[in-house]
Amino acid sequence: MTTADPAETEALQALEKGTQALEDGDISSAKKHYARAVDVQPSAGALFNLGVASYHLHEYEDAIAAWKRSIEMQPSADAHTSERFGL
Repeated sequence: MTTADPAETEALQALEKGTQALEDGDISSAKKHYARAVDVQPSAGALFNLGVASYHLHEYEDAIAAWKRSIEMQPSADAHTSERFGL
């Protein structure tokens, strides 16, 4: 029998809510949910998405910082390209 890690569950739920908000065009809400996921249990995916939301909000320094942290956790061509070119 495995027991789910409550922090992991909360982080995944926040990540899913962020993705739904992003798909709905609510970038500010998406950023809030991605930031929560990172606060609860940082992951490369949550950091990458936090960077995307920050970028769309024209918060470029925050976006680059999130992408750099994402790369440190798990090297990714998407995160590296985004960080390098400020995309």
